[in-house]
This record gives sequence, structure tokens and C-alpha cells, in this order.
Amino acid sequence: MNKKMIILSVALASALVLLGVYLLFSFNRIDTDFATEATLRFSVRDDVTGIFTNHEFSITAEADIIALQEIFRGRTRRDIPACGFVNSVSITMYGEGRSITFCPALDGCPIIRINDSERFINISYSQRAILDDIFARFGFTFPAI
Repeated sequence: MNKKMIILSVALASALVLLGVYLLFSFNRIDTDFATEATLRFSVRDDVTGIFTNHEFSITAEADIIALQEIFRGRTRRDIPACGFVNSVSITMYGEGRSITFCPALDGCPIIRINDSERFINISYSQRAILDDIFARFGFTFPAI
């Protein structure tokens, strides 16, 4: 009887560990493989009038979509970083009837907010440089605070 209890306890503990590992590595993952196009949005303030002008551009180049998929693919975490985030400076990725909006930190930090939530992903500085380059091609530069 004692051997059966030990075997059952080990099996139960192993199952719980495997479930924990699964939740840790895949539950909070952002999947961007569905995206086939993206929309880049930003607002620019006119220095003379002080009026903000909203800009929206479609990104359809396959190389840009692949780069964005790689940048935004990551594990999220709940946080409230001190960096500034706004939906008016964002990239929304679309495809297969799904969409996700990514808001880069306005101060240039390598942090991205997911949708309008308290979920964030960290990216590398080299990935942030690629993201900044994509925005710059459309006329927007960081930092934007």
C-alpha cells in the first residue's frame, strides 16, 4: 500500500509540474503568425497651429510583416511601466479574422503594450531599432514625449 501511495504522489506531482511549465511558457505567448498585413498609426502636432493630425498607413510588404511578427512574438507580463503609451501611436496586425494592436513606448524604451491593457512584452534594443525605422519611413520619430 505504501509503494502505491508513493507512486501515485510522484505521478501527481509530475503532472502538476508539467502543467506549470506549460502555463509558464505558452499561456502568455503572443502569436503573430496569423498576420498578413498591418496598419501603422501615429499623430503629429503642427508646430504652428498646435493641431494634431492623425496618420494611418497600410504595411503590406512581406519583409516588414515578417519583421513585425518576429518583434511582437513574445511572452507577455502584467506591469505598469513608467514609459508612455497611446493607441494613437501603434501598429495593428491583421489576418485570419483576428487583430492585435501593439503600442511602442513613446520614450524609446524596448517595451510594447498589447492592445489597451496592462499586458506588455519586452523586446531587444535591436528590435526596437527596426521598429523605429519602420515608423521613420512613414514620417514619425521617437522619442515622442
